[in-house]
Amino acid sequence: MMDGFPRPKLKFEGRFRLTSAALLLLLVICTLMTARPAGAAVRVHLRGAGRLSARASRSSGGDLLVLGTLLDDSGTPIGRAPIDATLGADPAAGAGAAGATDSAPTPLRVFRPCQPGATGAVAATALRTDDGGEFCLQATLPPATYVAHLSFAGTPLVDPVRFDLPIDLQRMPLALRFDPSPRVVHLDGPVLLRASAFVASDMAAPATGLHVEVSDERGHPLASSVSDALGRAHFTIVPSAFAPPGPGKLRLSCSGEECSTGSGVEIDVERHAQVRLDPLDAELATHAQSPEDGTPLDVKVTTTLDTPVEEGTVEARLSGVVVGAASVEHGVAHLVITFRPSTNGDAAIGLHYLPASPWLEPGDDAVAHAQVRAKTALRQSPLLAAGIVVVAWLLGTRLRGRASRLAAPPADKPATPEAPRDVAGIELVASDEAGTTWRGRVLDAHDRSPIADAEVLVERSGFTAAALVAEALTGEDGSFVLPSFTRAPGDHLLVQARLHAELRQPLPHAGELSIQLVSRRRALLDRLVAWARARLRDNARIEPTPAQVKRRAHDFEVKRWAEATERAAFGPDEVDAVAEREVDHLAPRPQERAGDGP
Repeated sequence: MMDGFPRPKLKFEGRFRLTSAALLLLLVICTLMTARPAGAAVRVHLRGAGRLSARASRSSGGDLLVLGTLLDDSGTPIGRAPIDATLGADPAAGAGAAGATDSAPTPLRVFRPCQPGATGAVAATALRTDDGGEFCLQATLPPATYVAHLSFAGTPLVDPVRFDLPIDLQRMPLALRFDPSPRVVHLDGPVLLRASAFVASDMAAPATGLHVEVSDERGHPLASSVSDALGRAHFTIVPSAFAPPGPGKLRLSCSGEECSTGSGVEIDVERHAQVRLDPLDAELATHAQSPEDGTPLDVKVTTTLDTPVEEGTVEARLSGVVVGAASVEHGVAHLVITFRPSTNGDAAIGLHYLPASPWLEPGDDAVAHAQVRAKTALRQSPLLAAGIVVVAWLLGTRLRGRASRLAAPPADKPATPEAPRDVAGIELVASDEAGTTWRGRVLDAHDRSPIADAEVLVERSGFTAAALVAEALTGEDGSFVLPSFTRAPGDHLLVQARLHAELRQPLPHAGELSIQLVSRRRALLDRLVAWARARLRDNARIEPTPAQVKRRAHDFEVKRWAEATERAAFGPDEVDAVAEREVDHLAPRPQERAGDGP
């Protein structure tokens, strides 16, 4: 009984059981939706980092001004963002500091926005950055040492950040800044920097006679100077004093009794250096072998500071055509130069550096020379004789095959035509009447060589994601056997290999299969050729080459895509899924394909 009414026990318990069952079912559904097959890609949500910086200044009326900026890790201002600001005693100042007590004092909210007529403390939510990510806070305080605690709570895309600013109102308020503020520091010669020192107030006056020092993110001092009558300090820094090329920081600080705490400044910079190429053998020894067979060439790759380069690519060109390329490792690129000489004499091969990061800039191209001889008809006579023999053998084979086809009785069922070469596809060689066994071989579509360690998967479409039904790995001879399963409508056969493009087709009838895959380098070249054929309508029978596309393209993006395709298709490096994806990323988007033509 409750308040004179009977308790509906059975009805309540029934509802409870129903609710529990619904929650349990929802948990199972969520688990199934988030489950992934082995090897599936994991989706990661990344958040950027916030950067909060501030400096102390003084108004003409003696109030404390805190001027700061809020940026993300890419340097983009975070506008209209709330800044939480409190003031506490400087723990290093001891009991003499304002507000210092035996126990830790409670931080004070004494700041207000730097607005005309604003008085008194305001709520932290009213302290916000402007559209440029800058903020200004003001407070009326007695002379003492303090610490301003500034923080940003973050957003779904940016992590929270906190910044503590020491403040000493007992000293003359000084401020330092780079004038101008460099964004890039070039290490190819002496670096000239200039700083300004001034009294931080509404009526800023030059601060003379200050000892100012420049240091980097390692804390290493780079140079020092004394501010002149205009408050300017000049620095000349040798390149060897800097850290290696890459992102870094520059810091300005001053020393002496007149320098207030927090008067320094820190900025983000990029250190850039040019790359120098030095062929270890500028005269290629092509007399011992034909350049068509490949001639090795090692190139030393260093910066102008003589430090070895660990990234990027060196490309070799002859008359504008790429004849070799190699990645840079430990300061050396091992190229193999391959070309067909058209004339006798000296062949000048240009060497060019392709950077992988913005702080390594290509320097002057280097040149390697090769003494070559063009093949004459007499030198090519063995090749011509071999060609005649091959053609005669092919004609004889074709005639014998045609005669045997004419003599053979008609079959009850026409044979399955062989898949064309250089085209990916699946050929059903023999059918399995039981309909439960799929076996066969995975071959290269060009030369019919077996592909080992290829993954053969059967996927079944589901409500939220595809489910893995069966899988097998090919052996050294390219053969595979899938576990028995019952075929269902919508099943697909997916074949993946490291150096071959992925093939996905509806699952054929059970039996013996012959699966042909196209290499990734050929797939890249085919996509470029198909795109260019749609543009070269004036003579569609000519198969365009990457060099032709580069010559006829008006758009820089198309030229860059053609160059990357040429390096991948004809270069010595393997083309895996990552390399293929990098080249495809440079392909023009649909709107660019519609608007640009070679």
